[in-house]
Amino acid sequence: LCEGHNLTMQNYVFTQHDNALNFNLVSQTSELLQCLCPAEADADMMDEEEADLYLMAINLLTEFMQGPCSRNQEALSMSGYIGTAMKILRADFRNLCREAGKDPYPPLVRRIKDGLMTGMVAMLELRPDNSVHRHMEHRLELRT
Repeated sequence: LCEGHNLTMQNYVFTQHDNALNFNLVSQTSELLQCLCPAEADADMMDEEEADLYLMAINLLTEFMQGPCSRNQEALSMSGYIGTAMKILRADFRNLCREAGKDPYPPLVRRIKDGLMTGMVAMLELRPDNSVHRHMEHRLELRT
């Protein structure tokens, strides 16, 4: 969809001026992540199909931002994406780990957490100002 940092397409998924109906796919995909896993405990119960869907949504959001696309970076920095990412990064994914048997940190869990971190970095990529940095700072749940 936005592969190759296609800025025209990245802007189009935010708003479609040429359509009678307009859908902000950036916000809707972020909301999907929040609905799929509203709390850390939900990640612990996630099965493989849910985890695959979650990973696809994470990767899609990253594609929406990379390049960079300032509008999508800004929108996601103000959405619930950062808070949701923090919950998932802390999660143990107990069900997926149990299904993996002897592997205490299954590849799918690694890909999800890697995808989230890649998305967080993409959110900061080549920013012309520090607005996203400030949004991120306020939404990160840093423990001392």
